[in-house]
Amino acid sequence: MLKETSFTPVLFSIILLFLNPALSAALDDYDLYYQVQVGDKYFQDRYLLQKLPDHWLRTFITGSETTVTCNDSTRTLRMTVQDSLADTDLMIVRQNNYLVITGRQLGKQVNKNLKIDDRPWFQAISHSLYDFVKSEDSEIEFWFLLVDGLQAYKLKALKAGLETITLDGREYETCKVKVTLKGILSALWSSYYWYRATDGLFVQYKGRNGPPGTPYTIVRLLN
Repeated sequence: MLKETSFTPVLFSIILLFLNPALSAALDDYDLYYQVQVGDKYFQDRYLLQKLPDHWLRTFITGSETTVTCNDSTRTLRMTVQDSLADTDLMIVRQNNYLVITGRQLGKQVNKNLKIDDRPWFQAISHSLYDFVKSEDSEIEFWFLLVDGLQAYKLKALKAGLETITLDGREYETCKVKVTLKGILSALWSSYYWYRATDGLFVQYKGRNGPPGTPYTIVRLLN
């Protein structure tokens, strides 16, 4: 899954989103823990899902705090990245077909506009593909922002079939989704996400979060 703070399609800094009514019934006020394995190292990530008056808020808790705000069809509208240790405080807002980036990154002021197109911006890949998973579509194209380099990349998600997996002693019926770069770059990187078939909850990720030689990353739902 693409990591929002480096070229790492991982779920690491993905974090806050508006969910549509169909999903809200299934994912109401969750406090979720995921085991993350990078090579031979293990740690846990925590996600909070809370309902606010006019949207859903999903907060990712780790060394830094990233917030991704989406509309009722899970398209990203706004993102903030705050990391006091890295002297970073960024705001990214979609304005028509631009990602407008302002704030501070690694102690340097940032004021940048990135041109995109009409395709959706899905910064919270692990959750913004909910509508796609539940639809009859076989693939979808979207934009993703690599925060470390402040560059936007066009990605493609393709359904890879249904699969039964076991996580933390529980069995899940899932929809498996492959996410790749677009065009000839697809040969350079791809990853897989698994979503619970009943409600679209993200339960597992596998992929390399960088160029060849980068340790393999696995993310699994623990609760």
